[in-house]
Amino acid sequence: MTESETSKERQKRLVYQRMKYRAQIEAETPEQREARLSQARKRYYEMIANETPEEREKRLAKSRARYQQNKEKRRKYHREYNRKRRANETPEEREKRLTKQREYHKRMREQSKSDD
Repeated sequence: MTESETSKERQKRLVYQRMKYRAQIEAETPEQREARLSQARKRYYEMIANETPEEREKRLAKSRARYQQNKEKRRKYHREYNRKRRANETPEEREKRLTKQREYHKRMREQSKSDD
């Protein structure tokens, strides 16, 4: 990014580059695609082989953080989904759900007693 380039111009340039890249990818033959992907794999493995322990730890920490973030997103989505589902359930559905819950907890109590 040059100093005279505004953020809007930069964004426009990046969008143009991305569209150009996508067009190239769509136009490539299966052989070209395989060659491109194998080169990317080769670069990745070379990078991994040449990285220092600190770089490796940094990369793995980023990966773990991303995993935790995605896990939290999924949990939040499911919590919200189930909350909405419970808010809209009929009395019969609610009774069925609670009966199932009671059965599960009863089984768990019996299992824990047998384990002791």
